[in-house]
Amino acid sequence: NIAEKIFKSEFKKRYGQKELDNFISLYRNNFIKESDFKNISSLGFNCIRLPFNYKLLEEKNGLEVLKNAVRLCKKYNIYCILDMHATPGCQNKYAHADSEGKTELWTGDKNQEKFFYLWEMLADEFKDESIVAGYDILNEPVIKTPDAGKILRNFYTKAVKRIRKIDKNHIIFLEGNILSQVLEHIGEPFADNLSYSVHFYHPQEFTFNFHRGLRYPGNISGEYWDINMVKNRLEAHYNYSRKWNVPIFTGEFGVNSRCQGCYGELTWVKDMLECFKEFGFHWTYWTYKA
Repeated sequence: NIAEKIFKSEFKKRYGQKELDNFISLYRNNFIKESDFKNISSLGFNCIRLPFNYKLLEEKNGLEVLKNAVRLCKKYNIYCILDMHATPGCQNKYAHADSEGKTELWTGDKNQEKFFYLWEMLADEFKDESIVAGYDILNEPVIKTPDAGKILRNFYTKAVKRIRKIDKNHIIFLEGNILSQVLEHIGEPFADNLSYSVHFYHPQEFTFNFHRGLRYPGNISGEYWDINMVKNRLEAHYNYSRKWNVPIFTGEFGVNSRCQGCYGELTWVKDMLECFKEFGFHWTYWTYKA
């Protein structure tokens, strides 16, 4: 994976701005089309989590791209969760945050103010749209300082306060620290209509195919992984949701398939869904199309 900004920069150097604009247009109009929304609905899914780079909102017709996706959700009766996947300054150092290795959302007031402003703009646009289930305001934050919990909670408190001045209707999803793993850094709910969000790809050696030939259920990195291990790992999130009476949304979980389920990929997915059902977790799969 490479950051979007790097891809676009290299593309422009090689082919020029006109061809870059043409590529972006072709990509947006062909990678996900109306037929995809129709397919998602026909498969029985009732919600999509729609990722976007904040830079989309700074383009001339960028907001229209999101509005069109929401219109298609409405046409096919699918709830939409808006997910800011890359933020001003970058919330982590990884390519999916459009980062070149720097994490400057947490160190720059200018970046944070832009983040708050953009969510105010989105809240104003979609506050009366019932097909929008809510706002996943920050994908996979990473703060590794000793006061990480204080930083993340203060940031979320400010963001929610500003959104709620405009939109009191929609769910606001708050992801845990360290790639949506550590809910304790959010703490006790501080507003109404919040949901805490986690991502789950364990064991990564299997789900990301880091070590080829691994099978599920089976011994993976010195541990036996089966539904009981999955349940054990998810139970801490369940207990935290019970403690604060806040619903859990597993915004991402998934597995890279090697073939038609020949290494237990489908069994892993089925076990995940069984655990989600038992714990009452809501979920969206990552990713619909790759």
